[in-house]
Amino acid sequence: VPASTHTSNKRTSSVGGGTRVNHFVLKQSNRKNTRVVIDIADQKSYLLVNGKVAMTSPVSTARPGKYTPRGSFSISERVQNGKISTIYGVHMPYWMRLSGTAYGVHAGHLPGYPASAGCVRLPSKAAQVIYDNTSYAGVCNR
Repeated sequence: VPASTHTSNKRTSSVGGGTRVNHFVLKQSNRKNTRVVIDIADQKSYLLVNGKVAMTSPVSTARPGKYTPRGSFSISERVQNGKISTIYGVHMPYWMRLSGTAYGVHAGHLPGYPASAGCVRLPSKAAQVIYDNTSYAGVCNR
């Protein structure tokens, strides 16, 4: 995300887990004007509203030997609570499936490095903000 899209002012606050929210930009979200960008190299996520950064957060993507898909995706399934990994048996709150694949974006443990089996893990608060401010919006993993 280019630095020019960052909006830094008194309206930005930390909501925990390394997540920062710009409430002024976020309140402009109507779900249709909102998308998520995951920067795999930097292990960061950005929630964009009209191209402006409404939220930044750390992420944990695929550990060595696993793969997080790159590209542009839509959210094809949304499950706020009750989604459990069929492979690992772990809960995945705020599950957002990427274009019908086995991969998704969800709340999970962030150890500070890539550690997932391929999904994009977010701090719980960040996952909630994304879930609450998107519908079947675009997600771009790069």
